[in-house]
Amino acid sequence: MDARWQKVLISDLGLLVHILDMPAANSVACGVLVRAGTRDERWPEEAGLAHALEHMIFQGTRDFPDSQSSSAYIEDVGGGLDAATSGESTLFYNQVPFLEIERAIYTLSQLLLHSTFGEDRIKPEMQNVIQEIRMTRDNAQEHLLEWAKSLTYGRHPLGRPTLGTEKAVAKFERRHFQSFYSHYYNRNNFDFIIVGRIDSVNQVIDLIRKYFADLPDGPPNDREIITKIGGRNNFSFENRDLEQVHIAMLAPTVKGACREARALGVFEAMIGGGASFPLFVEVREKSGLCYEIWADHALFSDISVFVAYVGTDPRRYKEAVEKIFKVIRSAKDDAVLLEKSKKRMTGGLALQYDNPLKVLVGSASIIGLYGNGRDYSEIIKEIQSISIGEVEAVVDQYLLYNPHAAFTFAYMAPNDLFPTQQLDLGESMCLGFDCL
Repeated sequence: MDARWQKVLISDLGLLVHILDMPAANSVACGVLVRAGTRDERWPEEAGLAHALEHMIFQGTRDFPDSQSSSAYIEDVGGGLDAATSGESTLFYNQVPFLEIERAIYTLSQLLLHSTFGEDRIKPEMQNVIQEIRMTRDNAQEHLLEWAKSLTYGRHPLGRPTLGTEKAVAKFERRHFQSFYSHYYNRNNFDFIIVGRIDSVNQVIDLIRKYFADLPDGPPNDREIITKIGGRNNFSFENRDLEQVHIAMLAPTVKGACREARALGVFEAMIGGGASFPLFVEVREKSGLCYEIWADHALFSDISVFVAYVGTDPRRYKEAVEKIFKVIRSAKDDAVLLEKSKKRMTGGLALQYDNPLKVLVGSASIIGLYGNGRDYSEIIKEIQSISIGEVEAVVDQYLLYNPHAAFTFAYMAPNDLFPTQQLDLGESMCLGFDCL
C-alpha cells in the first residue's frame, strides 16, 4: 500500500490541508480539526463549553436554518455528518460519494464559518447536553472512567470531563459561545483533512479557497505543555446500586508523540488485542471472571494514560485485579506474543485503510500530535521496529513499579461492598507496585 499524505499550505489563506488520495475508494471523507478542546476552558465557569459549542455549531447556519437541514444535505446523497470533542481538539467531519466533494466542503464551511448561535436554540440544546451528562453518569463504566481520569490527572486540565458540569452548561449564553469561538476558531488553529478518492488536488484546494475565504485570522493555540501532574497514588471507590464491581486501573505515561508511546501502544495490543490475547483468555475464558475486559493507551500531548478495565463479580474482584497484573507481568517480555500483536496491528491498519472515514478519524489524532499525517508504510515500519526490550522497559517504568507515578485504582461497587470504607486490594497492590 503506497498511499502517501500530502501536506499543502494554501498560502493566501494561511491554511494547512492534509490530503490522502485513495484511488480505489468510492467515497471521500472531509474534516476540519480545530485545535481547541476541554483543556482550553476556564473552569469552573466554562466547564463543558468546547463540547457545548460543538453542539451549537449544528443548530443553524446562514444557509441551514437548523440541524436537520445540514444533516439532510449530506444524508440525501447517502453520506453522514458528525463531530467529536476531546480534551485537546474538536473534529468536524463528513463522508460522501467522491463526486459530491463540493457538497462536503461547503457544508463544513457553513458549520464552521456561519453558525448563528440562535438564542432560541441555546436552552433546548443545553438541556440535551445535560441529558448526555446524566446518561454518562448513569452508565457505570463511562462514569467510572471519567472519575478515574480526574483522580489520575488531579488538577491537570486533561483530567476535566469533556461534557463539563450541569451547573455550568445550564448557564451558557450566546456570549459564551461567541467568546470561545472567536478566541480559537481561526485559520491558525484549523487543519483540513481530506481522505478518499480525489480526482484533483487542485480542485480540493480551489473548493477550500472558495468556501473558507472568510475564515478569520487569529492567534494559534500555543497552550502550555504540562508534563508533570504532581499526583499521588489513588485507591478510591464509590458505592452504587449495582450487581457488578467495575474497576479501572490507570497509569500516567508519556507524551503522545514519542517512541515510548508507540511501545506502550504495542503492549496494549499484546495483552488486549482480541479474544485470543491474554487479558481475554486468562481473565475471562479461563477464569470466568468477567464479560468485558480491555486495555487502552490514550495519547495526549503532555501526558498519556494507560487504562485497564474490568467488570466482575463483587466476591471475586481481588482475583480479577491480581490476574490482570499477572498478565501484565508475564506478557512484557514475551517475544512470541510481541510478534503476534504486530501482525494484529498491521492487519488491522490494512483493514482501516478500506474506509476513508476511519482513516480520517484515526489520522486526526496523529495530526494533532505530530502536525502531519503519517504514511501507512511509516506506521508499519515503526510498529515492526519496536523490540521486546523496549516493551519491557516501558512496562516496568510506567505500569509496574514507579515511585513517582500517580497510579489509580478506581472501583464502582455495589452498596454492600466496602461497607466500612476499607478497600482490600489483596495482592493487587503488590503486583502493581512490584513488591512481591
